[in-house]
Amino acid sequence: MAKSKSAATGKVGAEKKHKVPVPNMEGVKRGKGSVPPVVDMRGVVQEIEIGRISKDASQPRSFVTKEGIEELTESVRVHGVISAILVRPRGDGYVIVFGERRWRAAAAAGLKTVPCVVREMTDEEALEIQITENLQRENPHPMDEALAYWRMMKANVPFADICLKVGKDAKYVSVRLVLANLHGLLREVFYEGKCSMKDAVELARLGHSMQQEICSQYVPADWRTREGWRLMNMQWVAERAQASLANVRWDLGDADLLPEVGSCNACQSNSANTLALFTDGDPMCSMPACYKLKSDRAFARGVQEMVTREDVVFVGRVSRDKADEANARVVNEAGARVVDVQQVRVAKMPVTLAWDAWKEENVYEEKPDYNSYLEHRKREYKDWEKDRKGFEKEVKEEFAEMERAYDAELLAARNEYDTYCKDQEAKRKEIEEAYEAGKVRTGYMVTGSERGEMVPVIVDADVEMPGTDKSKEEEIQELLAREARNRELDGEKVWNKVRELISDNGYQVLMHTGMVEGVEMKALYVAMFESLRYEKQRYYMEHVLGGERDHVRLIGRFGNLGHDERNLLFRLLLVDKLYPANGRADNSLPRAYGMKVGLLYKEAEIKAEMAAINEKANARRVKVDERVSVLRRKR
Repeated sequence: MAKSKSAATGKVGAEKKHKVPVPNMEGVKRGKGSVPPVVDMRGVVQEIEIGRISKDASQPRSFVTKEGIEELTESVRVHGVISAILVRPRGDGYVIVFGERRWRAAAAAGLKTVPCVVREMTDEEALEIQITENLQRENPHPMDEALAYWRMMKANVPFADICLKVGKDAKYVSVRLVLANLHGLLREVFYEGKCSMKDAVELARLGHSMQQEICSQYVPADWRTREGWRLMNMQWVAERAQASLANVRWDLGDADLLPEVGSCNACQSNSANTLALFTDGDPMCSMPACYKLKSDRAFARGVQEMVTREDVVFVGRVSRDKADEANARVVNEAGARVVDVQQVRVAKMPVTLAWDAWKEENVYEEKPDYNSYLEHRKREYKDWEKDRKGFEKEVKEEFAEMERAYDAELLAARNEYDTYCKDQEAKRKEIEEAYEAGKVRTGYMVTGSERGEMVPVIVDADVEMPGTDKSKEEEIQELLAREARNRELDGEKVWNKVRELISDNGYQVLMHTGMVEGVEMKALYVAMFESLRYEKQRYYMEHVLGGERDHVRLIGRFGNLGHDERNLLFRLLLVDKLYPANGRADNSLPRAYGMKVGLLYKEAEIKAEMAAINEKANARRVKVDERVSVLRRKR
């Protein structure tokens, strides 16, 4: 049978041809709140062999569920392909503009041909039609929207024009453009509904390498089939996978700091390079390992520069913490030493807040307003007009109590503010005197988040400034200190094994009803002490343990507590747990026994307070009963 050529393209197609109706597009506007226009399907429908058609690799709608294709395949087997797909010529065949799902379903159903409308068009025209067709769907997937908007951006469509074309506001489009950065398996997880929109957006803010790392940690191999599985709490994970680049100690344009990676300004893990137009806040790095390495190298570079300056003193924590030891090692290798941060004071001039500014930060209660409170009480008590006089008297009494409480708080705050001002003035005077005496040096911080920062510090005359040369005695002391640290680490290993043995048995080894005595009793004393709040611990340390701080001696003291010392520990624990500073007056078990113990020591005072409160409560109850009685009589 002879084959005919398509009138639109001149290409060889199947014989079957028929016209399709053309929708009326007149009067359709684009813009905020509008719907994108229906795709124009004018043209001759042809039956084209499935093998001559290929999909468009750049189609915005890149993900289709297996279940969706299977359902469509069954429909095609029964009814055939009802709606034609749109294709455009490419080489000896055709490429799909839209209708890929129908094409795939037709192939799966065993059809040889599929109805098509053939149209010549540029890449830009095809893109706009694909985006329009995808966004016309009811409730399109956010990922499809994201990829469509992103393709428009790559095609140099201005952001404002994208918003206008799709009928969405700037915030909506911005969030979708961030989402377009979601990569690989995470994108599939989101498509399958296993991840919330909020978590998907937070993950999309990360670089692709970090997204892959999160996948390997949090997405199991059987995530598609595991019943009830969802990718959750990713906002928390994403926050900890990023570091701010706003105040780093190195030049973001420096490509030599870490040559194998290059500059931060050119790095795809810098959110400013991928998401700058669509996110608020500081640029973020989502490659923690690189961030730490650059931070360490920038610090080492800074130490090399500072070591040549006579006015600089390196300030940090002199401790056995691994990070502190590493920072001190960098300084030592440069030929300098670290002064303990506890031996110096920062010499930044204090800024004293005015009373109004200080009050705004520290006084949380606002001055009560009678009219506002009166209106509030009227809303609470709908029938206030039925006993207007009594109601207003009660409100005035309540408001007077509120004013007294506020005045008392304000007076206490004013006294606190006066103390604050005196402290600030004393700090100012101390710093001025230190400058006059030549005690202020430039401190180069080598500890924590302040590492690499330069601040003025006061160094007193009695502080021994470390020299640049190590004596034999200093080397010996360092060797002994390292050995002491190694012994501590050995002890930690043993302790970790002990904890592992107890924990692995679910604490069953301790779960018996035998007598608590001997070392267990001594351990119980320590557990009680450790559960006390700081002020109670300090009280016990001063009044029982004599201010002892030595770890070894404390072990001995708790092993030999006397009768009176044990009783005081028990009662401190009672006070701490039964009478918390912010405890509510609920009907809890601690409250019940807190009342019993309180009556044991302060029976007269407590009963007097209870009687006074009951008297007020009874008077209040009489008023309530009277109002209830009046209301009932009026019914």
